[in-house]
Amino acid sequence: MTRIDKICVLGGSSINTPELFDALRVEQIEVGEVALVGRSADKLETVRQFCERYARDLGQDATRVSATTDVDAGMSGARFVINMIRVRGDEVWGRCKDIMSAYGLDGQALFYPGAVSNLAIVLDYAERMRRACPDAWLIEFTNPCGLHADEIRWRFPAVKVISGCNAPRGAREQVATLLGRDGGDDANPVPAGTLVGGVEVTWFGLNHCAWITEVTVDGESVMQEVIRRHAALAQPHWDVEEIERQGIIPIAAAARLAAAARRPADAAPPTPPADAGARAAAPSEGGAEREQVVLAAYANDRLPTETALAQKGSFGSYHTAIVPVVAGLASDVPRRYVSAWPSEEALPGFPAATVECALTLVGGEAVPAFAPTQLPAEVTDSFRRAGESERLVVEAAPPGVRAVAHAALGGLHLVEDFV
Repeated sequence: MTRIDKICVLGGSSINTPELFDALRVEQIEVGEVALVGRSADKLETVRQFCERYARDLGQDATRVSATTDVDAGMSGARFVINMIRVRGDEVWGRCKDIMSAYGLDGQALFYPGAVSNLAIVLDYAERMRRACPDAWLIEFTNPCGLHADEIRWRFPAVKVISGCNAPRGAREQVATLLGRDGGDDANPVPAGTLVGGVEVTWFGLNHCAWITEVTVDGESVMQEVIRRHAALAQPHWDVEEIERQGIIPIAAAARLAAAARRPADAAPPTPPADAGARAAAPSEGGAEREQVVLAAYANDRLPTETALAQKGSFGSYHTAIVPVVAGLASDVPRRYVSAWPSEEALPGFPAATVECALTLVGGEAVPAFAPTQLPAEVTDSFRRAGESERLVVEAAPPGVRAVAHAALGGLHLVEDFV
C-alpha cells in the first residue's frame, strides 16, 4: 500500500470526481486528505459529501475529503495537484469544437479554443503552486494539456508537471491487439497501457498529434510486423499510405500535418465546407441537464453510492491516466506514461521546447523511457508548422488579442464565436 498525505483536485466539483477514489483503491494508494477545489461552493459541497460517503463504502476510512473555493488553501501541503478544470464548462467547450469542425479544422487545432480560454488560469495555478506546494507534481489534464505543459515549463521551470492524455494508451492497446495480445487484463484491474514491459511503443509528438517510431515486445522490435498486419486490416486505424512513405505510424492529426508540410508555400488554404456557417450556428449538445441529474443523485443519501454513480456512466480518465501517474511517481514500481517533456532531454533537434514522449515514472522521478530517434525531415517540418501555429494561439490567450487568434486559425472568421 502506497501512502500519500494529500492530493488536491482543481475542478473538484465535477461529477467525475468520485472516480478518483475507486482508482485509488485499484492502485492501492491510501491518501490522508483529498482536497477538492471549485468555484461553486454549493456544487462542491454536494460532490464532497458524496465522495466522502463513497470513500467509506470503498473502505477508505482513513481518507479525509475536504472542499474549498480557496485555491491556495486547497493546494497547501499537497504532494500532487490534479488539474481538471474546464473554463466555462463542458457545453462551451463542446460548442467551440463544433465551430472548429464546421470550418474544416480538426486534429490538434480543435483544442486551440481551450488554450485561449484556459491558459491564463492554468498558468496562475502553476504560479500558486510555487508558494503553496513547491515540491508537488502538477498532473495537467486540462486540454490542450501538452501546450499548457510547454508554457508552464517555460515560465515556471521549477514546477514539476506531467501532462495527461489517453491517446497514447489507446494506441498502445491497438498495437497490442494487432499482435494478438490483449491490451488489458480482466484479472488485473491496473491499466495495461501504463505498465512497463510487454508491448511498448516509442512515441514522439505534439499535443494529440504524434508518430510511433518503434514497437517492441519484451525489448525486441516488431515494427515491421505491426505495419504489415495493420495494412491488411479491412478498416485500418491509421494512414496506410503515410506509413509506407515514412516507415513510422502517424497518430491522430500527424498524417494531415505531414501532408500540409508537403504543400507548396503559396498553395491556397483548404476551403471551408459550403455549409460551415450553418453547422457552426447549430446548437451544441450540452451536458448541463445530465449534470443536474447526477448531482441530484449524489445529493440523495438514501441512494446507494453505486446506484447514484450509474447516473453518471462509465469511469474513465482517473483509472486509465491520472492515478496511474500518481502510482508511478509515489511508489518504487515503475510505470510508463506519455507526457510533454523538454526536447533537449528526450529528442534533441525537435522544433519545439517540449515533445510528447514515453516516460518512466518511479520513486518521485520521471525520465524519458526510450533513446532519441531520427525523425524524417518532412515529419520534423510538419511539427515545426504545428508549433508555430500553437505559438500564435498562446499569444492570443490574453483577453482581447483577437487578431493573433484570427491568424492562428488560418484566417477563418471564428474568433468572435468562441473568445
